[in-house]
Amino acid sequence: MKELKRLAVLTDGKWGFPDTFKANGNEYVIEGSLSFDRLEMYEQLEVELGLGLRLQTVLEKLDEQKACYDDGRHADAIIVNHELRTSAYHKMEGKTNTAFDMCALFINRVDEDRRYINRDMIKAKVHDWKEEGYAVNDFFQFAISSIPGYINAYGKHSQSTLT
Repeated sequence: MKELKRLAVLTDGKWGFPDTFKANGNEYVIEGSLSFDRLEMYEQLEVELGLGLRLQTVLEKLDEQKACYDDGRHADAIIVNHELRTSAYHKMEGKTNTAFDMCALFINRVDEDRRYINRDMIKAKVHDWKEEGYAVNDFFQFAISSIPGYINAYGKHSQSTLT
């Protein structure tokens, strides 16, 4: 049985990510900054990843939309509706996982132009990672840790729904 490769590495008792790694014959660099193009896509993906489209999330978004209408904030209600519909359509289109898309903004092939990004580039990267046999857990962790406050907000929300 062939083991899955791990992207995250344990160093001095702490998990972290390497500066570079190889996948499917390509060398990748993990970077901490984004271009304007990539930031725009990141902000869209941040919303998608946050929605997740679980039934509970859908109901919460519908409640949020209703509250916006009730408060007379019609523009906000339209935005909430758009976020929900966009996330649903992406799931139905067979799009790559949002967490992988987010990773592809920061994880670049050595010869890649960092100024630009598109869906074809993202699909090619995800294909490389899949073919190389990397475990998905590390990519999810990398994506979620890139969203400021996500882990704290998720933890608080999870606790409030369990009590």
